[in-house]
Amino acid sequence: MSASSPDGGRLFFTSETFTADRLPRRPASDQTVREPARDLPVHATCDVLVVGGGPAGTAAAIAAARLGADVILLERYNHLGGLSTGGLVIWIDRMTDWHGQHVIRGLAEEILARLPPDAVAGPPPPDWGSRDKAKAAHWSLRTSAFHGVVTHAPTVDPEWLKAVSLDLILQSGVHPIFHAWGAAPCSRATASPAAPSKASRAAAPSSPR
Repeated sequence: MSASSPDGGRLFFTSETFTADRLPRRPASDQTVREPARDLPVHATCDVLVVGGGPAGTAAAIAAARLGADVILLERYNHLGGLSTGGLVIWIDRMTDWHGQHVIRGLAEEILARLPPDAVAGPPPPDWGSRDKAKAAHWSLRTSAFHGVVTHAPTVDPEWLKAVSLDLILQSGVHPIFHAWGAAPCSRATASPAAPSKASRAAAPSSPR
């Protein structure tokens, strides 16, 4: 039985799950082990190394490549988009103001525009900012109307978002490396992470332009 508060509510964090007797913790050791120095192979060099291919990392990589930088994008999984794709956080919060003006634009707008019509759910642009009660009631049940105002807050197909994001970085000249992630900074002119993958550790130095 879970403990209850005076007003009758259940207090999960005072339940027997957290108060039951447990085995004693093993005390931590104060010993250390020194790892020997070793040479890491350099997988590739670049001007800009972006660690993480979520929405922010994807946008950063594309923007840098469009400005002429040689860009490598590291992503630990086999796709781009982060939580918006792999985490199924497929609803995008309001991109319009309370008057229907499109205010969140840039690469977010470009990526959404590249999705096929059946991969984006939301009100049509003429309805953005509408205060019509019937329209607001309809779209409020579909996470695209708030406080009686219809907004541009689309829900997207995560698989299409993966595909479009990959197309866009490749078209921009970004070099993706999947199943790899930044582990530690290493020094060669500037800080750049050692990038382990399932195969091995390797370095990907970025140099100042």
